[in-house]
Amino acid sequence: MHGSGVHMDDFETHDDRRLIPGTGFTIEPGIYTATFGVRTEINMFVGEQEARVTGPLQQEIVTLA
Repeated sequence: MHGSGVHMDDFETHDDRRLIPGTGFTIEPGIYTATFGVRTEINMFVGEQEARVTGPLQQEIVTLA
């Protein structure tokens, strides 16, 4: 299910749950207008001492119809 995790930016809802080691989350900044939208998704993993980016780095723009 998308959207059931912590909302750290407090934009959609306020949430005070903490990210704990062994969990993952995404950072999904985007820009949306009436005629155009673009979003990137950065997958993160929380370790014992740090959070790190997982998965491949995006190398090109992918257009969705």
